[in-house]
Amino acid sequence: MSSLLRVLAWLAVIAGAAFAIVYFAYADVWTVPSDDPRMLVSVEPTLRGGDILLVDRHARATVGNLARCVDPDEPRRWVVGRVVGGGGSSVNITGQGFSSPGAREVSDSSCASMRLVNPGSGDEVELVCRNVEFAGATYQTLKKVDETSRSPQAEEHHVPSGKVFLMSDDRYLHLDSRDYGSLPEGSCRHILFRLWGSDGFSDGSRRFNLLW
Repeated sequence: MSSLLRVLAWLAVIAGAAFAIVYFAYADVWTVPSDDPRMLVSVEPTLRGGDILLVDRHARATVGNLARCVDPDEPRRWVVGRVVGGGGSSVNITGQGFSSPGAREVSDSSCASMRLVNPGSGDEVELVCRNVEFAGATYQTLKKVDETSRSPQAEEHHVPSGKVFLMSDDRYLHLDSRDYGSLPEGSCRHILFRLWGSDGFSDGSRRFNLLW
């Protein structure tokens, strides 16, 4: 038993040392704030308020990455979105989605629907969840399905050089470049990893998740 305890102790020391190296040399630890209702719904279903994340300290976010960027209206705060267009590109927005080579919903693949409160109206909205492939990764998005509405006309957004275009993973209750425009590329860093969620280390479904 004492040998096992020594092994576990050494493993804990090694894990702690590895985490310290990653933290001080490569990434910042950041907790998703819980005081901004609009941002909180926009980052669903990928993130939630209170999630503890690792954010790349040095490399800029590229197309397909989930990114944390400086809020264009309040430099002391952050906005979060997925980079869907880089400088010099065009992003075609159609309603709650965008068109880009390689971007598609995964056939016969869905995730649990969610009911979220619209911060603007206070109304509860039911959103469907879909797995989407883009830029070599698969992630989840939310959108509102309204079969009675006509398909909206596509809007083309040209991304200036040195900037990026973000879209929220919640495509309906969004807070992204459709609201505040393209952002400086240098203000955005890649969100790499979730250490654990707001419910703590015991929540295995939101512990040690690669976030792309």
